[in-house]
Amino acid sequence: MVSICGFGKMMPGKAGLPFCRRTIRTIEPANAPMNLPNRKHPHMSGTTAELDKRRKQLVYRAGHRGIKEMDIILGEFARDCIATLDEAELDQLEALMAETDRDLFSWFSGEVAVPEQHDTPLFAAIFDHRIKNAT
Repeated sequence: MVSICGFGKMMPGKAGLPFCRRTIRTIEPANAPMNLPNRKHPHMSGTTAELDKRRKQLVYRAGHRGIKEMDIILGEFARDCIATLDEAELDQLEALMAETDRDLFSWFSGEVAVPEQHDTPLFAAIFDHRIKNAT
């Protein structure tokens, strides 16, 4: 295992040995076992842990879209309601978030009609949540 210094270089230490004031990360050797996403941890229930991770990732992605308006609309909905969504609704949310910010904003603002594949109860819930939080 090799320590990488937070300053990007090793600093001289006592007796001419290098040392680092702050270790940011460690690099494992190439032959070290990797934690792959599809590998389950033996002490965690697979579906619950995977769903929790997926929900956390969606909350982060919803709040960091690119334009502030969509950060607010999707981010607030995700933070407030993500725990109540089942797997099918999480799939719908991911599909909705795969669209461009400009398209999403035009749908939520009413400039353009919502396409049929995204006109779902989940879209209505996000829209209602936006209206509820606007007042």
